[in-house]
Amino acid sequence: MARKTATIVIEEGRDKGKQFLITEMPATEGTTLSFQVFQMMAESGVDMDIKTLDGLGVLRAVFRTVSRLPRADFEYYRDWLFEYIQWQSPVDAKAVRKVRLTDRDDSDIEDPATVLELMFKSLNLNLKDVFIGLQQRFQKLMNK
Repeated sequence: MARKTATIVIEEGRDKGKQFLITEMPATEGTTLSFQVFQMMAESGVDMDIKTLDGLGVLRAVFRTVSRLPRADFEYYRDWLFEYIQWQSPVDAKAVRKVRLTDRDDSDIEDPATVLELMFKSLNLNLKDVFIGLQQRFQKLMNK
């Protein structure tokens, strides 16, 4: 079975109209990422009530966690997520390449909000099913 993908078209800001392709991480990396996110959430004191963590709740909790990360940790996770985010030609969807994410003028992304949007959409693609699956299993256990 192929990994999930999502095409993201930026709708506002300086990157309006640019397209990006997000690909799901391999299962081993997704598992590692999930564990690290759970660990960061627990260490940062974010409410992890599995009964209330739907898709939007997960993103809120992850945002609260990420906002508390030291800069070096944030940059590590940003770079890791961007390994699975590609620039996509708006003319030819098959024409993709690694995103140039630099501080120079040749960067594919000009708006910091675009970086955050792509990071959170990548987290959603990679973690949503994990959290929802855990929530469903937890509810089954509680109903027994």
